[in-house]
Amino acid sequence: MVLTLNREQATIFAQVLLKELLEEGVDLSTFVVDHICYETGTVEEYSQIKRSLINKKIPGLEGVLLTEAEVSGRPIATFIFDSPLRVDRFQIEALEVPSPKAGKAVKTGWDHVEIVIQESFEAFKNKYPHLRYQKKYVTKALNDELVIGLYSGRVKFHHLPLSTIIALENP
Repeated sequence: MVLTLNREQATIFAQVLLKELLEEGVDLSTFVVDHICYETGTVEEYSQIKRSLINKKIPGLEGVLLTEAEVSGRPIATFIFDSPLRVDRFQIEALEVPSPKAGKAVKTGWDHVEIVIQESFEAFKNKYPHLRYQKKYVTKALNDELVIGLYSGRVKFHHLPLSTIIALENP
């Protein structure tokens, strides 16, 4: 179950998604890869993984729990790595581990990376109209998101890093 939750697999997952973006013609030069997400299929699995990460039992993914917050009716734990993942020129500083939403079947494993962009979503979509956008964009109270599907996973684009959102929500 937790076999794929390790530093090597996290790095490979992020590398593959970024390579797919490049192959789609997306210019990554101004992007900040904010965090990576590992989905859990059950509440028990979420609890076990969260406990393992808190107790630094997953070599290579050591860090500290930044927050555990209720988002869309389920807890999501966010960890800041002691040592960021290095993927090409990017440093990924955080890991997001969501509990599954009630009534929704979720496959355990790496799900997405989140990227901070400066340009508006409309400008981004106009620049890359050929991408497979999953929705127009999701409006949220603090940090709207634009989601694209790639062969190996999803990429979510935001305008603010997750650590900024957490700081704003937990003053």
